[in-house]
Amino acid sequence: MGSTAGGHSARLFGLDLLRFLAIALVLVEHGSPYLAPAVHVERLFYVFGYFGVELFFVLSGFLIGTILLNLYEQEQRLGLGLIRDFWVRRWCRTLPLYYLVLALNIAAHELFGSASHGLATYLPFLGFLQNAVTPQPGFFGEAWSLSVEEWFYLSLPLVLLLFDRGLSGSGLSVKSKALLGLAFFFVAIVSLRLTVVGVFDPAWNSGIRKMMPLRLDAILTGVFFSWLSFYYRGLFTKGRYYYLAAGACLIPCACWIYYQDVYSSAAPVFFTKTLYFTMTDVSLALLLPAASHLRLKSPGLVSRAVTHVSLVSYSVYLLHQSVVIRFLALLGSPDSVLSSAFFYGAYLGITLVLSSLLYTYFELPMTSLRERFTKKGQKQAVPLEPVAS
Repeated sequence: MGSTAGGHSARLFGLDLLRFLAIALVLVEHGSPYLAPAVHVERLFYVFGYFGVELFFVLSGFLIGTILLNLYEQEQRLGLGLIRDFWVRRWCRTLPLYYLVLALNIAAHELFGSASHGLATYLPFLGFLQNAVTPQPGFFGEAWSLSVEEWFYLSLPLVLLLFDRGLSGSGLSVKSKALLGLAFFFVAIVSLRLTVVGVFDPAWNSGIRKMMPLRLDAILTGVFFSWLSFYYRGLFTKGRYYYLAAGACLIPCACWIYYQDVYSSAAPVFFTKTLYFTMTDVSLALLLPAASHLRLKSPGLVSRAVTHVSLVSYSVYLLHQSVVIRFLALLGSPDSVLSSAFFYGAYLGITLVLSSLLYTYFELPMTSLRERFTKKGQKQAVPLEPVAS
């Protein structure tokens, strides 16, 4: 199940396909203003961005969970050295590109923006704290989901370490201790969200969906499925078509709730602000068993394109809105069907070209640095690197 830093070998096409779908949904939603002269209903695309990011969260959890459970079972205990190596590998994968794009955003805003945000706005982004207590400011909009991912990478190993040490004399297996840790973490985050909504009733999008402490369970849903895959492979594999059918039923239901409550209502109901997120993430996670077993015997042009977009999806996510859309804004905005096609084509084309270059000449070299600082035993942990989304 190994892969190189670039992930070109031994990749699972089904997971690449889900990642391709996730970034495509985000691109469609964020590019919807370019379609306004043509379709006149750009708000209808908002649900695409919601499901795209949630799919990224679930995928990251599934792959991160595979890494941690593999390491945990190999060592039969969690040590600080193992966790340190895990963090270093995640950070070499995600932080260099994030800080590069953050610097570009700060420079662009200071040079070309109408007013400076100031250090008070910029500094929290360095520690992914910009949406920890208060809603994310109107700067570098993509970063809200990255803070969810980075703090999850930081906190999950610590929760598992707590249960590993606390239950060290209980005789429980790694499987049981891991499940107890995951269940505790899940209940804690969902309870926090229920409490915050019950007491403060914040806005659905800025006050709940994009608040880092309230959304860590989205990635945890993927980790639960990695636990199922790791310890009950037969159940995970044999039931994949049933899970797929269940997901195919739940996803339209989640879409219907979004359009009925989030899209059309100024005050979504309690369920939509709390357990609706869990429903969405479970519905998407149900696609994982079937996707994990989808392989191609002879990849063609389309499948290679899907794999390539999956590989560069982190660069795409970071660049498409805060860099590419900002640049295109200098050219004006579409005012006809023809100009809509031009702007949308330029938006997608520039994003994919820049992302491919950034992936090849920056992201890959930065990712390869992790081999210098971690044990070689972690090198071949999973078939597909998770992407912070």
